[in-house]
Amino acid sequence: MTSPRGSADGAMAGGRHGRLFLVPAPLDFGCEPQSPLQDVLPDATIRAAARLQHWVCENAKTTRAYLKRVDVVTPLAHPLQQMQLQELPREVHKKGDHLGEFDARGLLAPALDGHDVGLVSEAGMPAIADPGASVVRAAHQLGLHAEDADVAASLVVAQGVADGQRAGTPVGSTAEGGDEQEGGASEGGQQANRGHRW
Repeated sequence: MTSPRGSADGAMAGGRHGRLFLVPAPLDFGCEPQSPLQDVLPDATIRAAARLQHWVCENAKTTRAYLKRVDVVTPLAHPLQQMQLQELPREVHKKGDHLGEFDARGLLAPALDGHDVGLVSEAGMPAIADPGASVVRAAHQLGLHAEDADVAASLVVAQGVADGQRAGTPVGSTAEGGDEQEGGASEGGQQANRGHRW
């Protein structure tokens, strides 16, 4: 499956940056039995997760388990062995990262190289009640777009993106200048009408 931006994982030739996708995970982690993934997540979310190769996560082992569930519904664009999974430091996912104390810009190097990156937590939506705010904040500091994987989740993702930048840079601004660019925080309501990009 090829993305409109280039390769299957969103890589672009010519120096364009990748995007950060906030990807929800089902709340049944560790439960038996688990619900079929297609019963708890929209198809578009599952398809978006299936095409990504680069991930920022709380735990690589549980992210691999999640991706195996995705693969049952929509074949992964890359074998699990080729997935690049970067874990948030333990103190970040145990104590939270909403205060802006952790600099997550290094975790987004693949996006600067043109690859789309998924952000996933153990269960639920990253950066809402789960870790990930520092990664969203870092994306804004680096000028990357943070996006939802599906229209159905866009209001929740908007909250996650807003939480991710509360202690840092406003949405759409640069780390140095702080000037609003296209898609600034003041246009939050209009963002939902323009491709769900924040």
